[in-house]
Amino acid sequence: MRGRFRSGGVLVGLAGMALALCGCTSNEFTTPNDQQARAAVQQSAPVVLNALPMADPAYSLVGGLLDQIVAPAAMSSGRSLVAAAVPGCEPAFDLGNGITGTCALSNSISDPDNLIDTAKLTFEGTQQIDGLATTVEGTLTAQVPADQPVSGTKYVVTFGAAVANTRWSASWTFSHSTIVTAASPLTDLAPLLTMDIIPTTGSHGVATLSVTSVFKTFFVQTAGLNVSYLLGLSGASGSVSVQGREFATLSFTSECVTIHYVDASLADETICRQ
Repeated sequence: MRGRFRSGGVLVGLAGMALALCGCTSNEFTTPNDQQARAAVQQSAPVVLNALPMADPAYSLVGGLLDQIVAPAAMSSGRSLVAAAVPGCEPAFDLGNGITGTCALSNSISDPDNLIDTAKLTFEGTQQIDGLATTVEGTLTAQVPADQPVSGTKYVVTFGAAVANTRWSASWTFSHSTIVTAASPLTDLAPLLTMDIIPTTGSHGVATLSVTSVFKTFFVQTAGLNVSYLLGLSGASGSVSVQGREFATLSFTSECVTIHYVDASLADETICRQ
């Protein structure tokens, strides 16, 4: 991934932690039977196959944007921010991958010192994603809100991008707050990124992505069930859990995934992108 953007921590307690990270709320404790779980995997696998090629470019984009923001880790003083906590950025930037943009600083909260508290990056361009020339445009905003901690500086980061090529259109979004310190800079931010995907052919789907130093995890809700795909960083293999129970292991080849069900009575099957 580009720049200093690092993903946070190693995902442990795999299936249970996946549900916690997702923040899924519907029927979390419902235990589906094997046929229900299998149907959930069959319905969610095409969504993950479409989302997988976007994962690295999306997180690389966020990392490159965060690299543009100077986010000091100053001490706060009550509701009044000291000057060292003010975010900064260059007025124009080039991420080097076809994406360029501008940054504007502003004051958007009622602060007695009238300090600049918001850095807004606006970006656009064309880059290769999923093997295709893909247009990308959107904004990333980093704001220092009034409610500050005793130590460090709280930032609220909001990101939104519209992404499109001849195969699909998608939106990538997140909103995340973090405490910036010298030991934990803004580029350590590891958000849950929502990918809303509309294929040119096939069904609309939504996946939420978490990336750590070891895993990519995609969360999909379908038929009232929470389905989580835990993959290695290469995306070549992994496992899928339904409602927190590991249900199958996965092998990815080209644009398809072969599903090896834990229950030996269920035959393996291969699902491909639509």
